[in-house]
Amino acid sequence: MRNKNDMRIKRRIGALVVMGIFSLLMLAQPVVAANYPTGPGDGYVGVSATGGRINFNDLATDEIEILDGNVGIGDTSPDGIFEVNPDGTEDNGDEIVVDTNGRLGIGDTSPDFKLEVTGSSGSGYFGVTSSSDGDIFIIDSSGNVGIGVSGPLEKLEVNGNIALKNGATRNFFIATPAADTDGNDLIIHSGNAFDSGGGGNVGGDLYLRAGNGDCKVGFAGGHGGDVFIYGGAREGAEGVNGDVILAHTGSAAPGMVGIGTSTPRIKLDVLGTSGAQLRLTYTDNSVYTDFITTSEGYLSIGPTGWNVGIGTANPDHQLHILSTGYSDSMLKIDTYNAGYDSGIRLAEADTDKWFIINDGSDSDKLKIASDGGLASETRFTIQQDGNFGIGTASLSSKLDVNGDIEIGSGDAFYFGDPDTNDSCRITRDGDDLVFERRESGSWNEKDRITAS
Repeated sequence: MRNKNDMRIKRRIGALVVMGIFSLLMLAQPVVAANYPTGPGDGYVGVSATGGRINFNDLATDEIEILDGNVGIGDTSPDGIFEVNPDGTEDNGDEIVVDTNGRLGIGDTSPDFKLEVTGSSGSGYFGVTSSSDGDIFIIDSSGNVGIGVSGPLEKLEVNGNIALKNGATRNFFIATPAADTDGNDLIIHSGNAFDSGGGGNVGGDLYLRAGNGDCKVGFAGGHGGDVFIYGGAREGAEGVNGDVILAHTGSAAPGMVGIGTSTPRIKLDVLGTSGAQLRLTYTDNSVYTDFITTSEGYLSIGPTGWNVGIGTANPDHQLHILSTGYSDSMLKIDTYNAGYDSGIRLAEADTDKWFIINDGSDSDKLKIASDGGLASETRFTIQQDGNFGIGTASLSSKLDVNGDIEIGSGDAFYFGDPDTNDSCRITRDGDDLVFERRESGSWNEKDRITAS
């Protein structure tokens, strides 16, 4: 491509040539042949006019031809009102033609457009070149367009940014296909890496970013633009809306999604330092559940309805667990290592009142302690062998009581099943203590200890 200075010089020379042609036409007299040139190369121009034709020549080659008002340079039968043929050979693809409709053809003597450029591979390029920046715009013989590149490899290849003029919403889409045809996919692909053996290169990132907001001092607003990603809308009662699928390459090794972080560590990594990191909304932010993690790594679940259900969508308490099918419902509280306690703390107004603990440091005894904790206020203890203690954690009998036992009047202390013969009981009769045995379905007194 020649530079702009060369193009300006050519335009000026062309203007002088045209002016010269018209000057000669005004001065020349119609003659059959000019008598003053003696032969080619004498430095003269011959002018002849025959059959509506005027030509300017050096007695060897017709250089300029005017035929029925059409001007040809290097061409004796111009195809338009103006034609330039550099080598004088007809229809060899290097002509420049302006036809009667004002169409300009380069390499094409019958242009169909206001500007039509035709050429073969290696010579059929249309381009704009800068003396300082090289090729600015190119259309090659394959129809590939390059902006800022000299050899476009795709239908459009751009070396630089692309800006869409402001003033209206712009769309970037694939045209609607013919009837009864599926739509085509649209893939936006960042740059692939290329490694020639140097240890690996990273592929280019893909960014989707909305516009920045702007607000002058003293005014409210100025919010940045939102980014919307959604599947296509369904058509017809049987259709379904399209899905949004993130971080999947179509292979068995999908990537990870980060929200608020550029270095996600798991399939979905949400980073936030204030408020809820994740909100599940049912009705426009009036009914929702927030998930919050703190700087200590604590997790808080905050539903607007307060109750949490596992296995049920209608929990009637703060935690409601419902088994599915014909299975048992279990709540498991475990420790990672042996020797540690697991249990439940019952509190009032954030003050501990009762502990129900599996004491991992004391033979895994089940203990119920009051607000002082296991060390000083264990109230009930059950060993793994079934021994039960009241007021003590050191058990040697099925029932071990550290303290008094009070039996009210009319109450009994049974040994064995109260409804089975040969069972025994101790009852209180006024101030006396009575020992009885069940025989033939009745309780019979065997001994009595009187208060006196």
